[in-house]
Amino acid sequence: MTQIHEKTRRVWLWVVVAIVSSALTSKLARGQVTSTWDGNILLGNWTDGTRWSTAPVYPNNGQPLPGDTYNAVITAGNVELDQDIAIQAFTHSGVNSSPNTNTLRDLSLVDHTLTVNGAYNWTGGDLYGAVTVDAMNGITISGNDLKRMRVESVAGIARIPMVKNHATATWTGIGVNSTVVSIGPNIFYPLFSNLSGATFDARSDGFFNVQFNNQGTFTRTTGTGTVRFQAPFNNDGTVTVSSGGLELNTGGTSNGSFVVNAGRTIYFFGTHNLTASSSVTGDGTVRFSNPSGQGTAGYPVIAGTYNVAATNLDGRLQFDSASGTTGTLLINNLLGGTPTQGSGTLNVTGLTTYQFGNFTGNFTLNAQSGVNFAINTNPRWNGSSKLNLAGGTSTWTGVFSILEFAENAQLNVLAGATFTVDNAIGSRVIKTFSTGGAFSNAGTLQKTGAGTLSIEIPATNTGLVNAQGGAVNFVAGLTQSNTNSEIRLSGGNVGGSLVLNAGSLTGSGNLTGSVASSGTISPGLSAGTLNFQSGLTLNSGGAVAVQLGGLTPGTQYDQLNVTGGATLGGTLAVTLINGFQPALADSFTVMTFDSGTGTFGGYTGLAVGGHLTLKPRYSATDLALRARPTVDGDINLDGIVDISDVQNVAANWLTAGPAGDADDSGFVDISDIQTIAAHWLQTDGGGSGVAVVPEPSTLVLAGMAALGALVWRPRAARRVLRRP
Repeated sequence: MTQIHEKTRRVWLWVVVAIVSSALTSKLARGQVTSTWDGNILLGNWTDGTRWSTAPVYPNNGQPLPGDTYNAVITAGNVELDQDIAIQAFTHSGVNSSPNTNTLRDLSLVDHTLTVNGAYNWTGGDLYGAVTVDAMNGITISGNDLKRMRVESVAGIARIPMVKNHATATWTGIGVNSTVVSIGPNIFYPLFSNLSGATFDARSDGFFNVQFNNQGTFTRTTGTGTVRFQAPFNNDGTVTVSSGGLELNTGGTSNGSFVVNAGRTIYFFGTHNLTASSSVTGDGTVRFSNPSGQGTAGYPVIAGTYNVAATNLDGRLQFDSASGTTGTLLINNLLGGTPTQGSGTLNVTGLTTYQFGNFTGNFTLNAQSGVNFAINTNPRWNGSSKLNLAGGTSTWTGVFSILEFAENAQLNVLAGATFTVDNAIGSRVIKTFSTGGAFSNAGTLQKTGAGTLSIEIPATNTGLVNAQGGAVNFVAGLTQSNTNSEIRLSGGNVGGSLVLNAGSLTGSGNLTGSVASSGTISPGLSAGTLNFQSGLTLNSGGAVAVQLGGLTPGTQYDQLNVTGGATLGGTLAVTLINGFQPALADSFTVMTFDSGTGTFGGYTGLAVGGHLTLKPRYSATDLALRARPTVDGDINLDGIVDISDVQNVAANWLTAGPAGDADDSGFVDISDIQTIAAHWLQTDGGGSGVAVVPEPSTLVLAGMAALGALVWRPRAARRVLRRP
């Protein structure tokens, strides 16, 4: 019985101990506690409990008992993070009126981390040295007090502050400044990491001068101005600009995506490496430039697939960071790689050297200030993609000589732009790699050098094609349809089938393909020769304009030489140049051909003054214009057919030559009297202006007058001359 009572006593003793222990524990555990640093500017360690309002306990979750959690507040003073600390919430605020008066720092050679499990509110003060703040439940960055992250060099080692965001960070108010350290060739920036699964919402219109590493989601949902990141910005997640602008001033690397919404702008300044897995999409504006002079030196590096949709690309671009070459855009330069594609427009506003790659989709690239085609690979455009040379002067250099356009892809030289292909030897080829493709010129296509440009896709011209050297061959044909368009041979030749529905063909040189013209063909730029080596068809709505400045074809007057058949039609327009005045019986062979059909339906400019008219003479192989009296029979060129012309015949009776030759037969005989009689008293406007049809009696009188003149002549002068 005594033993039973002893056991009962012991049980009750343990119960009492448990109850007392529980009471003591409840009394000591304080739950969530706010602890504030004392604000003394003298540096103190976080673990110095005398500096905290919870003295002698410093804030660290789980002390002195597991149930304790802390909200740490630093409004002033300097705190050295001397060990890893975990707290519930952290507020860093106040004004840092001079260096090192409101800091959380770690200048030891051992990195320490402050883990914040709840809210992190940062409204002022510095993070200094190798301190890391691990924000597990997001961050609020706000207020108008300056916030700063400072890198420090300790024993030649960069001590770098870092903030890690695991949840949602919201930035309003002014920005975060930084102090960087240069050690050798390297610059060390403070770091802000937006981790995978986290969101950073940049609502401020300020600056963020801290290296930003985005692995999660970066958004800009409010703000009308432009937020500036003036340290490297690296993106392996998603960046979306839905409001205002985002300016990345100091380069960075992207394996992720950028989305720029309509009316918004993103600026890539400095050296940006957009890798093959990166993309820039949206309906906004993307600028690769530094027009305001902000940011640092350097140029974007774009490699691999670059997806764009309704974006603008502006400025200074570079092939790669090591080449030292400026002004080059490299987009997916390896043939056979995934094509760059999009549904919008990429505008490049600056003379740019391009290394093109593989493009598809409904993608349009507008080169607004010219392109240097310094290509070393085989660029391909297909789908409905377009390369528009939209302004300035574009040139084609480099070792690779092929541009390929297939399906509905187009190469367009727009109005106001010039595309110069200058190759001394060999050929440049614009072709298709399967089927389709098209070339159009509304500006100036200029060929220089002795080499050849072959355009093997259908071509249209509404601007100027200027062959200054070598040859331009339109292998798939060219159609010209604009009134002001022109094909000009000024030292070079043009090949391929040409259909001129309008416009002009001018200059001197060879046309090696067939030509059908409803436009205007005008040889020479003053006087010159066009050689049509595969036939010529002149349609009824077209014209041939020739200039006469002397008697030598090709140098003093225009000539068209046709190998093969010539079909004539339309209008022949004649103009005198260089003060030239044709004389009676001057002849100008303006066209030669192997065979000809038809004649011109109309003529202009045949009246050349001096009572002379150019009269067309067709033969089986040429067309000549011969200077003759405006009125047949007006041998003395006084504007009227009268007795003086009869006397002229009499004076040159039975002689060869133009004098007295009224019918242009080359010999003066009775037929000339008949010609005069047929046009008796007719004028060309210099006399009565009205052609008078002579009566039979007048014809008799004229014949008698002529015979009388012959009888009156001395016997020796009346020797009978026979035709040779």
